[in-house]
Amino acid sequence: MNDLSTREGRQRFYVSKAWREVRKMQLYSEPLCEECFPDEIVPATVVNHKESLKHSPSKALILNNLTSLCKSCHSKKTASEMGWSKEPVGRIINRKWKIDVTKFKR
Repeated sequence: MNDLSTREGRQRFYVSKAWREVRKMQLYSEPLCEECFPDEIVPATVVNHKESLKHSPSKALILNNLTSLCKSCHSKKTASEMGWSKEPVGRIINRKWKIDVTKFKR
């Protein structure tokens, strides 16, 4: 198996035959987004590791370490884990008028 502690190793892992097979098995067994369900019924398109490849490479192909998510939920989860915020940071410039809109109160 690839060295999953490096970005390149993880990229190679995600195109491996072993990952494609496990991913297919996960989506077959859990075809709906586990975050949206039961409030909404949304098809899962992404298989996510509960414990990241970087920190738990031995669990890379273990089904109990996987969740089925829709793209939206996966994006939200990734943003949260990375510390990204939906709120704008710094100055916001209206590109058309070149106005610093942070000076205006809402």
